[in-house]
Formats: sequence, C-alpha cells, structure tokens
Amino acid sequence: GAYNKIHKLSEEEKRRGVIASSAGNHAQGVAYAARELGIKAVIVMPKTTPLIKVEFTKKYGAEVILYGDAYQKAKELEAQEGYVFVHPFNDADVLEGQGTIALEILEELPQTEVIVVPIGGGGLISGIACAAKQLKPDIKIIGVEPSGAASATEALKKNKIITLPEANTIADGTAVKRIGDLTFNCIKQYVDEVVTVDDYE
Repeated sequence: GAYNKIHKLSEEEKRRGVIASSAGNHAQGVAYAARELGIKAVIVMPKTTPLIKVEFTKKYGAEVILYGDAYQKAKELEAQEGYVFVHPFNDADVLEGQGTIALEILEELPQTEVIVVPIGGGGLISGIACAAKQLKPDIKIIGVEPSGAASATEALKKNKIITLPEANTIADGTAVKRIGDLTFNCIKQYVDEVVTVDDYE
C-alpha cells in the first residue's frame, strides 16, 4: 500500500520526502518503499512501539522519531518541514496497494470462499474486500478486531465513525481508536461481518 502511494507521488513531492506515523507495519512499508525509490522518509512511532519494529524500520534507512502522540507529531512535522504525509489507512492509493493481497490469494487459491482480515484503521480489510469482491462477488470477507480497540464494530453499531476513549490491546498493529471515513465506507459496502476477540483469545 505504501509503495503504491509513494510511487505515484510527483517528482516535486518525492523531493520533499515522506512522513508517516505507525506502530510498525506501515512504518516499515513506508521506509522500504522510500528506500527503493530513493526518497527521504521520517517515521514517527509511539514510545511504546516494540524495539524490534523500531530497529527494522531504521534498517530500511528511515529516520525514526519516538513520540507519545505519533500522529500529531507527524502532522506537525509535515507542516513545518514540507514532507508528504502518508496515512496508514485512510488513503485511496494505500488501499489500492493493499488490495493486491486479495489478487494474490485468489490467483493462488481460486476456490477461496472466505478471507479473514484483521482490522485496525480498516485499510487492509478495505483494500482486500474491494478487490476480492470485484473478482469474486460471492466471496465472504470477515473482519476481526480486538475487543479492546473495536472502533469498526462501534462505528457499524452507531452507523457513524466514533473515537474510542482508549485502544487497549497487545496487538499494537490494530490498536486504533478511530477508523477512517474512507475505510468505514468500504467496510459498510464490502465486508460481510466484523467480529471481536479479546487478547487472550
């Protein structure tokens, strides 16, 4: 997803460099894509990010900043330094890139009836669901999110995006208090069911 987004940037945008906030997966994707395309990358990661994810992100050549509110800090640096912000999930180009996962699944396993996808901000499941349904409309897409960070479940219940008071889960890649508006619409349109599991499960 990150590679698709960064690859599509204009030459002027590429010269400015990119910035992202992430607890790990998106961070590594942005760092890798930027290195491959010869672009500067700055990644703001929460102070609680596991050290192994911090180290992997640095290995890809990104400058890593550890900060309490990583998203807010990344947006501040975007404004101050002129970087291009690469959102971890609420971006059409990122979703398009993540949709290639569904293409690979259905190419290798065309008989697939159900795809189960974790939900954090909703980007991964949105891309997969949209692509999978285009290729195989009867396929079922099931989202799974931690009960301690069930922002998609709550949004679907209330039919509007809400911000959870906290995201309490050991699964840091899904610890998102508010899903995106773009991803919420994709989930409503293409995802068949969303279930929650607790950390013990």
